[in-house]
Amino acid sequence: MNKKYTVLDELSKKQLLLHDSLLNKGTAFSQKERDAFGLNGLLPPRILSIEDQKKRILMNFYSKPNDIEKYTYLMGLQDRNETLFYRTFIHQQSGKHARNLGIYFVVLVGYIFLMKIVVILYLF
Repeated sequence: MNKKYTVLDELSKKQLLLHDSLLNKGTAFSQKERDAFGLNGLLPPRILSIEDQKKRILMNFYSKPNDIEKYTYLMGLQDRNETLFYRTFIHQQSGKHARNLGIYFVVLVGYIFLMKIVVILYLF
C-alpha cells in the first residue's frame, strides 16, 4: 500500500473522531487521550473540563440577543459536541437557570416549527 494513502487514512480517522458529535469532547480530551488518538495539533492546546466548557457555553448562550440566535447556537453545539450539549442543557439539575433551560429549549423548538409553518403557508 502506498504510504501517501496510509497518512491520509490516519488523518481521516482522527478527523472522524472530532467530527462525530457523539464522540467529540472538544477541549475536554485529556492529554492522555490526545496522545492515544493522535489529536495533538488538531485541538487547542488548553485542556478544559466539561464543567469549564459548560460555563462558557452558558455565558455564550445568554449573550445571544434573540431567541433565533439562541436556537441556532444550541443546534450548532449539538451538531459539534453532543456530550457537552446534553451535559449543559439536559443533565444540569441545579443552578439558577437549570429548570428554565429545558422548558426554554422546548418552547424555542416549537416556536421555530411554527415559524416554518407560517413561511410555508405564506409561500403557497
